[in-house]
Amino acid sequence: MRDRAAMDPVWRPVVRVLLWDGAGPVASIATVIARSIPTAAVDLAVDVDDLVRRFVDSAPDMVFIGIRQPGGPGLPVIQRLLQVRPTARIVAVGTRGDANAMSAAIAAGARGLAVLDHDGTDALSIGSPGGWRADHTGPPLTQRPGGLSVTERELQILRGMSDGYSNIEIAKQLFVSEDTVKTHARRLFRKLGAHDRAHAVALGMRFELVA
Repeated sequence: MRDRAAMDPVWRPVVRVLLWDGAGPVASIATVIARSIPTAAVDLAVDVDDLVRRFVDSAPDMVFIGIRQPGGPGLPVIQRLLQVRPTARIVAVGTRGDANAMSAAIAAGARGLAVLDHDGTDALSIGSPGGWRADHTGPPLTQRPGGLSVTERELQILRGMSDGYSNIEIAKQLFVSEDTVKTHARRLFRKLGAHDRAHAVALGMRFELVA
């Protein structure tokens, strides 16, 4: 896999967005997305087959998938879209109460998170991993939290996790012991408030620590 530490972000405009939520109506979510990414036209898919057809035909810049529970319909849909186009930029949509499902979505291949308030009428944040934003000139859609201080070693380990490497593989790349990697990982998890590797990667993307 490529060394992401050596990669510079490549900004590109988002002009077409596709949205599907198996839990029910998506109109309120579409309104939130339209406010957050005013440059984009938002297309609403009525069901999974319609979503896949629109995904193939229109090649959207981003796809927003509603995620409500780890075993819900959203995760298989993410995987199905990635089988069609592995480089698709898929964003999981949910609330803070859906933390486990959102972590599962990142593990399934989603590359960002849209965290809504509990009634779905406003966005608390839209995480856009380094490499996308809504336009060329505006500020990034998310910022690192003011109190978060991550060391370079912790950042290297987080990048290794986001690339799918095991602790021992990361240790070999950094020329340190596996125990050293585990120690730094535990400190990183405490700083991020993460409960596992997938959650750490999801939060790292949200705070734009990893691409």
